[in-house]
Amino acid sequence: MYSGTGKTTLLNLLSQRNTNHLLVAGEVRMNGAQVRDLSAIDALSGYVQQNDIFIRTLTVAEHLWFQATLRLDRHMSKDERHEMIDEVIYEVSLGIS
Repeated sequence: MYSGTGKTTLLNLLSQRNTNHLLVAGEVRMNGAQVRDLSAIDALSGYVQQNDIFIRTLTVAEHLWFQATLRLDRHMSKDERHEMIDEVIYEVSLGIS
């Protein structure tokens, strides 16, 4: 990947983050269908900002646990959170083969 090609800007637009100074034209399509409400993308995807927000000494699983603690329903059990984190690690092929 190349630096300065707009990857982060595109991801910010799609996730509706840091868009105050963006002038946007055109349309967003997902699987060929026009997306009229960008919040629909949030329901189907996730975006982790660049690594300056990470604590270098934490593992991927520890970062996911931290995020799960902050973002998931506080009534979700610890086991349910662990299952969800394991699923994410598996889905993005970060698990041990």
